[in-house]
Amino acid sequence: MSQAALLQAIWGTGQPEVRGLRALPGQGLADGFSAYREHAKALSVRVLGDTFPRLRHWLGDDDFRGLAWAFARAHPPELGDAAQWGQQMPAFLRAVPGMDAAPPDLASLDWALHRVADLPDPPEPDAGLWQVLQTHPADQLQLQLNTDLCLLSLPALLTATAWASATACGAPEAADVGSHVAVWRQQWKPVWQAVTPELAGLMQALRQHGSLAASVEAAQADHPSLDLGAALGSAWRWGWLLGVVLNDPT
Repeated sequence: MSQAALLQAIWGTGQPEVRGLRALPGQGLADGFSAYREHAKALSVRVLGDTFPRLRHWLGDDDFRGLAWAFARAHPPELGDAAQWGQQMPAFLRAVPGMDAAPPDLASLDWALHRVADLPDPPEPDAGLWQVLQTHPADQLQLQLNTDLCLLSLPALLTATAWASATACGAPEAADVGSHVAVWRQQWKPVWQAVTPELAGLMQALRQHGSLAASVEAAQADHPSLDLGAALGSAWRWGWLLGVVLNDPT
């Protein structure tokens, strides 16, 4: 049996073809195959449970075990590093008929935090940024952002019951700041914060437009109530703004 066929038999559905599968010592082929599959089930629960702790808290251990095995059969691990397995979980949950909106949002938060866990910390922000902002026209400035910042729209996560699971592994105190969540790395660990739509819109505009002036104009078009000073202050405090580039006005 080829490695690909063995993986299909263990993780997939249907009756496996066991010809060429070596039995474990003291076991027949059927018992050996069952042992491989039980190991795969345990692996899926352990690895996915570590990756999606908030989702596991929401579902409970028993339901999460069933979900982990169902996900494993639909999306078996393809990479040598099992820690990189699980990216399809939010979409997998959203495709389940009648699924509540909270589990996919929790899975999205879990995966975003998992993704940044092994990234290097961003550079320290440039302390001279504010002086440049105050002394040059906004159309000549382009802000440099933390490229690992992830902005997610997760409205279901901010409901009272989902928030309890979202904060089970540590989180900000306030849940009433909007329907968006920011995930980034700070002081050697992944962190997250619920943010206002206005702040999320500004950060997205800063990524898409060249100058600070164009970014602010685009953000205010979508969010007229944007308080630019407060938004930039929060972005600076959380380490999202790293510096500023002065563009040639010519």
